[in-house]
Amino acid sequence: MPNAPRESSHDLRDEELLADVIAGLIGDARHVAIGASSPIPAAAALLARERGGGRPYVSLLGNLVNIGDYARPKVRFPGSFGSAYLYYVVPKVILFRLEHSRRTLVDKVDFISAPGTSADNVYRPGGPIALVTNRCLFTFDRKRQRFAIASVHPGHTVAEVVENTGFDFDRPREVPVTPAPSPETLHILRSAVAPQLVEVYPQFAAEVFGIAI
Repeated sequence: MPNAPRESSHDLRDEELLADVIAGLIGDARHVAIGASSPIPAAAALLARERGGGRPYVSLLGNLVNIGDYARPKVRFPGSFGSAYLYYVVPKVILFRLEHSRRTLVDKVDFISAPGTSADNVYRPGGPIALVTNRCLFTFDRKRQRFAIASVHPGHTVAEVVENTGFDFDRPREVPVTPAPSPETLHILRSAVAPQLVEVYPQFAAEVFGIAI
């Protein structure tokens, strides 16, 4: 039987904060596509569903193609299965990366599986709108083809984000702190969302929400 949900906001987990941020980006979307092995985006999608319906289509991507040289990789991942197509047609694509470092957020890559922008003469109704990491939230301007920092998560700083980001990005003079989830949101996450995660992500549900199987 599941344990009783944690109700105190003082023991907020980073995973809960990120799920709330992503759920806010999902908004009232009716259909959400999530990559494999993505427990935090899955929690966000379930949280968004608990809050109410919607209309647009949303896709969350956070995958890898390989480690090492593309022709002779050290490790090959499932990677860009379907994302090259979804990136063009899904109105709102949310990128997610739990490790925010210069190793993962690089200025240039060897292989592009899903380009974020296209030439003006290419019909493209979809594309990225944001990048969520464990340090901050970036928004993406499709016209300017640049990321901008929208908020920095509690416990982190803008200087830290700059130091750990391999690409250049825009930032306002004052960068707000990402709001913590409301008590109501935490209650939904812990009492309604967490039990639904047990079947697919049992270890995640146990570690984050303390649910015993």
